[in-house]
Amino acid sequence: MAQDISLHPVAGWQLGTSHSHGLVALKFDYSSHPPQNSEEGMATQMFALKSEQARELAKKLLEAADRLESTDGEGEDLLKH
Repeated sequence: MAQDISLHPVAGWQLGTSHSHGLVALKFDYSSHPPQNSEEGMATQMFALKSEQARELAKKLLEAADRLESTDGEGEDLLKH
């Protein structure tokens, strides 16, 4: 997968909720190049997710982490929603 797409390591994130809009807000901080430290990092725009989307994203992240930890490193996959 890393050979096909440009990867930017996540350096952090901001997460919040908007009860009045019924949304979860999510923003990522990332490195645009490998030697970059966290103070020089880039930030995405704020993304809004409905509660159902946030739960689905959390589920998929946990499943991906489980696959990473339980496989021998064979094969790579990129899942789209």
